[in-house]
Amino acid sequence: MNISSIIRCAYHQPTSYRPRLLLAGVRGSGQSSHLAPALLHDMEKYAVHTLDLAVLYGVSTTSPEETCAMLFREAQRTAPSILYIPHIDQWWESVGETLRATFISLLQDIPSFTPILLLATCDVLQNELAEEVKELFARLSGEVFNVPLPNYEERKCFFEDLILKQAAKPPSSKRKAILQALEVLPIAPPPEPQRLSEMELKQIEEEEEGTLRELRLFLREVTHRLSNDKRFRAFTKPVDVEEVPDYCTVIKQPMDLSTIMSNIDLHKYMTVKDYLHDVELICNNALEYNPDRDPAGKEQLRKSVLLNTTKRFEEGSGPKTTPIHKDAA
Repeated sequence: MNISSIIRCAYHQPTSYRPRLLLAGVRGSGQSSHLAPALLHDMEKYAVHTLDLAVLYGVSTTSPEETCAMLFREAQRTAPSILYIPHIDQWWESVGETLRATFISLLQDIPSFTPILLLATCDVLQNELAEEVKELFARLSGEVFNVPLPNYEERKCFFEDLILKQAAKPPSSKRKAILQALEVLPIAPPPEPQRLSEMELKQIEEEEEGTLRELRLFLREVTHRLSNDKRFRAFTKPVDVEEVPDYCTVIKQPMDLSTIMSNIDLHKYMTVKDYLHDVELICNNALEYNPDRDPAGKEQLRKSVLLNTTKRFEEGSGPKTTPIHKDAA
C-alpha cells in the first residue's frame, strides 16, 4: 500500500475509510528510527500530532487523559493530519487503564471518513502485540507492514559498492590534483540593472522633488540671513567694474550673494556642497583680489574670513538628505 497516495487522496477527496498504518518488526529493523521519520518527512505538509509518553506525561498542569483528548481535538481541527505513536507496544504497557480507555474512545469517536491517519510503530511483530492494539490495525486490509530482515544477498548488494569498490580504491594523490589544470571559466557578465516601473519612478521623482524643495528653502533662508548681515554688504551685489576696472582681469569667475540667490531660484544647486562651493568662491575672490598692504584690503580680507566662518556655522544646521538624481529638479 502506498501511504502517500492514501494521504493525497484523503486531502482532495476524503473518502478513505479509517486510514491507519502500523510499522512492525523486530528491534533494530529501523521502523521507528528511519522508516517512520522518512514517511513523516515525505508528508511534511500535513500536521503531525505525536502521542508519545514524553508528550502525555511531560505537562504537569494537565492529566495524560486531558492531553490525549486535546491532541485528538487538534488533529480533527487541522485535518488532514497525522496521529503518530512511536513504540506503541511499550506505550500500551506503560499507560494506565484510564488512558487506554480514553484513547480507544477518542479513536472510535473520529468519523470513519475523516482524513486523519493513525501511524504507529512497534519493536515486535504484529501478532505479539496486545489484543486491543492488534484490533486497531487490520492486517488483511494492508494496515500492517512488517519490516523484513535483509538476507545475505541483500546485505552484500548494499555493502558491495562501499567496501569492495570505494574502499578498495587507492587514495587520490594531492600532488596530481594540484598539477591538473583547472578549467578557466569566462567572467560572468554583470547583472542587468533593475528596471523600475512607471509608478516607482514617479514616486522616486516626487520624493526627490520634495528633498530639493526643502533644500532650496533652506538655502534661501541662509542666503537671506547673510545678505541682511551688515558685515557682508560688500558681498551682496556684483562688483562694479566701473569703479574697479581691473577686477574682471584678476578674477575669472566673479560671485556674490545676489547671484547665489538667483542660482537657487533657477534650481542650479542640487546639493549643499554645490552651494558651499559658490560661497567659498566669494571668499577666495576677495582673498585673491584684495592685497593686505592697505587698510581697505585688510578690511575686505577680514570680512571674507568672517563670511567663510559664518558659512561653516550655517552648514551644520542644513538638511541632511540629498537628492538621488539631478534631473528631478
